[in-house]
Amino acid sequence: MRRWSISILIVLIAMALVAPAASAKKKKKDEAPKIEPNTWFDYHGVQCYNPPNYDAEVNEPNRRMLRQHAMEALLSQMRGEINEQFVIDERKIDNWETDFLGKPTGIEQFSADNLAQCKKYAEGELGLSDYMSWFAAGGKRATAGDCRNPLAYELHQTLSVQESWQVRRHICNGDQVLIETTTSNKYTVADTGDYETTVWITPDGDPAQPEAGDGFPCPHCPVGAVIYKFEFEDKSKSPVIEVLGASLEYKSVNNGYLSFTINDVTYYDNTFHEANGVIDYLPLSIYPPVMGIDDGG
Repeated sequence: MRRWSISILIVLIAMALVAPAASAKKKKKDEAPKIEPNTWFDYHGVQCYNPPNYDAEVNEPNRRMLRQHAMEALLSQMRGEINEQFVIDERKIDNWETDFLGKPTGIEQFSADNLAQCKKYAEGELGLSDYMSWFAAGGKRATAGDCRNPLAYELHQTLSVQESWQVRRHICNGDQVLIETTTSNKYTVADTGDYETTVWITPDGDPAQPEAGDGFPCPHCPVGAVIYKFEFEDKSKSPVIEVLGASLEYKSVNNGYLSFTINDVTYYDNTFHEANGVIDYLPLSIYPPVMGIDDGG
């Protein structure tokens, strides 16, 4: 009986020693292989791109090189060179590339997000068309709200009294620009052909018609006044339309476009005042962003 007890004890000790080793061996076998950064790897039959570890690179020129590598890799994905089913329209590819060339840092977050989306597609959680739509819109998401066309120079030109909205210059959210014209030069919005009976007005508009009414670009503005319009780039709000006056410091509340015109509904009978061979005109100047009064300027 005692001999049997000793034998059993030896067997139990041997099993206890073998079990951890086997468990460790099994765990090691089940571990997923390490995926190197900036490489393609197979995930459930789909080739997905593992982006570089950007934060590990403290040298900015080298980090820029990593972004470039990532862009090239993702462009090859969009063209179906890695997975033949991943093909996006060439026009959308051009737009995508243009957006990220304008904001190269955005490729860092996008490439990380793309890895997650690729895995979802491979796992069947995301349809192919949805994945491709998400991918193609990546540049627009990365640059949303950015101002890519700031007004960086002075603009000097004349306004026509025979055209609708004109000039149309882009300014950025938060920029305050100075706009100047003149309120001394004259013109008419209803040339009768008779100098004496024609009503000549200034850019402040016709004082006899302080509110133009429905159908005019600015119903609450005087007839014939020089007015401006600010259109939101994202079209989130209706355009702001007001009288310009001789000088205006305009602070943009969004990225958008400034345009100018005469508050009129017919332009063919508009003419500038002429006397002694001198014809009046409407100068317009827009100066690049200035510090506003509220900002301590």
